[in-house]
Amino acid sequence: MPGYNLHDAVLRAAGVPSRVAGAADGVLLGCFVADRDAAAFAELVRRHGSMVLGVARRELGNGPDADDACQATFLVLARKAAVVRHRDAVGAWLYGVARQVARKALRKRLASRERERPESCLKSHPAAAHAPGSHDPSIAAAMSDLLHVLDEELGRLPDSYRAPLVLCYLEGRTQDEEARQLGWSLGAFRGRLERGRARLRDRLTRRGVGLAVLAAAAVARPEPVAAGMQITIINTAAAVAAGKALTVPAAVAALAEGAIRTMTTTKLQWAVGVIAVSGMLTVGGVWATGQGPSGPGQTPGAVPAQPAVTGQAKIDAPMERRAGASQRRKSMNNLRQIMLGVVNYEVGFRCLPADFRDKDGKPLLSWRVAILPFIDQDVVYREFKTNEPWDSEHNLKLLHQMPQMYRIGFEPEDATVTCYQAFAGPDTPLHPAFGQRISLGRIRDGASNTFGVAEAGSPVPWTKPADIPFDPKKPLKLATPFTNEWHVAMMDISAHALKRDIDPDVIRRLIMMTDGEQTPPLDTLRPPLAPPAETEAEKRELRKKIDENQVLVNRIRELMKEQADLLDLQNRIAKNIDQAEDAGDWLRKILDELQPRNKKFRDDVGLPAGKPVPTPNQH
Repeated sequence: MPGYNLHDAVLRAAGVPSRVAGAADGVLLGCFVADRDAAAFAELVRRHGSMVLGVARRELGNGPDADDACQATFLVLARKAAVVRHRDAVGAWLYGVARQVARKALRKRLASRERERPESCLKSHPAAAHAPGSHDPSIAAAMSDLLHVLDEELGRLPDSYRAPLVLCYLEGRTQDEEARQLGWSLGAFRGRLERGRARLRDRLTRRGVGLAVLAAAAVARPEPVAAGMQITIINTAAAVAAGKALTVPAAVAALAEGAIRTMTTTKLQWAVGVIAVSGMLTVGGVWATGQGPSGPGQTPGAVPAQPAVTGQAKIDAPMERRAGASQRRKSMNNLRQIMLGVVNYEVGFRCLPADFRDKDGKPLLSWRVAILPFIDQDVVYREFKTNEPWDSEHNLKLLHQMPQMYRIGFEPEDATVTCYQAFAGPDTPLHPAFGQRISLGRIRDGASNTFGVAEAGSPVPWTKPADIPFDPKKPLKLATPFTNEWHVAMMDISAHALKRDIDPDVIRRLIMMTDGEQTPPLDTLRPPLAPPAETEAEKRELRKKIDENQVLVNRIRELMKEQADLLDLQNRIAKNIDQAEDAGDWLRKILDELQPRNKKFRDDVGLPAGKPVPTPNQH
């Protein structure tokens, strides 16, 4: 019996379908607390069950452990409904509880496996096999990691900002539905949604991820909770409301009890601020059909100016432009966001995005337009007429709405051309025959061994169906914006800075997706460490960043000392075995995080193990 049938049956039995179905979350929760209204609780399960199950599966994978975590989350709601502070934001509250319950379940699982590698290890995370794009393990693992970053940063937002984001992206509600569900006016809802998006964008950007990951979460949203689980959850809630004894699986009861104990005993959590998050992997892919040449072969290091067209600015081409540290970071982030959009598209349509074509196969618009809804640019996308060419009277007016991630950073403000292009030629995922589509699974050489999008080539209007032409029988003369390095994203979601003097045959093997030839490790193709600050502006920025970081270091030092004292206190005041085990779980997790990261920090700065860290005066 489908979940909605169960829901309808509960409403009919309660005799109040219109009241419950149209009520705000806060009203429903109040009905359950005051009147033991099972129909009201059933409506909350229907509204938020899929989101809760999705959170659990991102931590635990698609299995019984996730189902237990979902049930435990709603059991916590049934037990603690009267003390939910923001009743209008039940979805945000459930989101936080679901994350807490799922992480608790994961720690128990890891402990039972004799302390395997921690769940932060990307390739071993249990949810990786069930993440979007799981037909390629590296892409699935990277997508799983991205969704974890999203969960972490969403969890840090205040409920008033988290609630509309959860409803909009993780539950797929319309804005009218969301405002009504929260009991807010539409204007208030939209204001909080935009402020929440802005805060989340800032947090994600600092971790090398963009808002496009929200689209990945939407694509990964599971089906509604199964009818059988809904029945169990609602019966359990009714028993709680009636004060009856519960008959729930021991695992569910233990998870719920642990979450409730955390709420009531102010359970301590490890402060992760000291952990520097850098080089986040993002999902990558390649695409395009029938790409036209972007121009004849150019001398490496030069970016020829694109001939001007109506509504298009030109990019100057200085011969000695170098990429500094800040430029490398910007380029890497651009590439990651573009690739994330590509894979989100592939997850949704089961094929990589391609140029829009007419019925005769003539390219009309670029794949860069096709991925707009997947890079948080759906408003711009809706303005295009996809059955007209890029330079039609209507579409040409949209050139000036080029997304920021298509800009390298040195262009004039009114520039409408981009160097973010795919390789188009035989045996690439970017150039299928007309009428065909290519999926990520077709890349037999491996996602980590195949180029996706490059910051290279003669700049082209961003909506024009033109990319870097590739012929495996001819030398590839690749123009790049910078003379010291060039930037590219791979199919495994990673973005890299590469040396300028790579053997052309190696580049050929990395472009082709099924040639079966071995490629060298990317580590051997990278330039030296990130270039040092060279210009006065970069040096000023570096000094500013160092001073800002020092303030954070001092604050972390204070909090870590307090953390150690509190952990000591928590251990000494444990009253039973469960509390002592919980304390031990946290302590082991801290050690599992600290030891490898401290080793990495020492290796990075060349400090041997056991040697004291020099003080500021000694450095």
